[in-house]
Amino acid sequence: MDDAMLKKMLGAEIRRRRNAAGLSQQEFAQSIGMNRTRIREIERGEGNPQLNTLLRIASGLGTTLQKIFSSISD
Repeated sequence: MDDAMLKKMLGAEIRRRRNAAGLSQQEFAQSIGMNRTRIREIERGEGNPQLNTLLRIASGLGTTLQKIFSSISD
C-alpha cells in the first residue's frame, strides 16, 4: 500500500468514526483544539499530519491510534 492510499484510508476511517459519534467537522475540530480546515484535509487524505495531531484526533474520538490503524488494515 502506498502512502497516498494509506492517507486516504486513514482519513476515511477518521471521518467514519467522527460521523458515528454524531459530530460535524466543526464540532469535532473545536473539541480537540484544531480548525475545521485541518480536519477536512486529513479526512480527504491530504497533507502529512504529525503524530501528535493523529493522537489528538484518536483521543477526541475516544479511541487509540492503534485501533484506527487496525481498522484500516483489516
